[in-house]
Amino acid sequence: MPYLGILIYACQLGFLVHALRTGRSNIWFYILLFAPGLGIAAYILVELLPEWLNLRPVRDARKQLVDSVDPERRLRALRQAHEDLPTTANKVPLAEELLHLGRPADALPLLEESMVGLHADDPTFGRLRAEALLMLGRPADAIDVLDEVAETNPEAADSKRRLVHARALCMMGRYDDGIALLRQLLPVFAGEEVRAWLARAEAERGDHAAAETLWREILTRAGKSTRSYRAINKAWIDEAKQGLGQAA
Repeated sequence: MPYLGILIYACQLGFLVHALRTGRSNIWFYILLFAPGLGIAAYILVELLPEWLNLRPVRDARKQLVDSVDPERRLRALRQAHEDLPTTANKVPLAEELLHLGRPADALPLLEESMVGLHADDPTFGRLRAEALLMLGRPADAIDVLDEVAETNPEAADSKRRLVHARALCMMGRYDDGIALLRQLLPVFAGEEVRAWLARAEAERGDHAAAETLWREILTRAGKSTRSYRAINKAWIDEAKQGLGQAA
């Protein structure tokens, strides 16, 4: 019982300081002072929990959960928005979601329709178009698109575009160039995507020891990370487990 009292007092004092420093309403001082138990619970629910739920890792983890239950929920909303108003602003998010769901054949026409007029040389649209071509097994066409984007937008450094380029090189069998580019991108990306693509490339060219090392790195990093990090990188973690299972 004394420990509970100490805990309540510590929380009461901590939340009073937090309310003062963050400019919360004065009403919280009275609630926390005169009804500490209920006040602490109310402060967490009303003031702190909404902030915690708005943190990017938590938002991403919530999105991952929603996607696992209803993966086409966002697609339906984007498709409806496009049907209501088929503008470039609605075409590109729809195409991006289709790519996310592994449907490049549906995404590519939307991107080609978008890359006209003022958006003909848009580097983001070009990168998405190249990604769609890559997913359709057309790496040479993807590289042509990326080269056009680089020529018209030489100042637009895009690590995602370089990742698509590296994947295309590997798909064409140019593993030395593709793997070198992937290794350059390792410190640029925060998650496990690049490491997973690199492991896949090493395995495809026959360096299974290098691939196993990378897969183990993915699992080690995931084990030391937060639950939300693991949720965001679940596909790459699962791929690493599968790769090590096949190598065993």
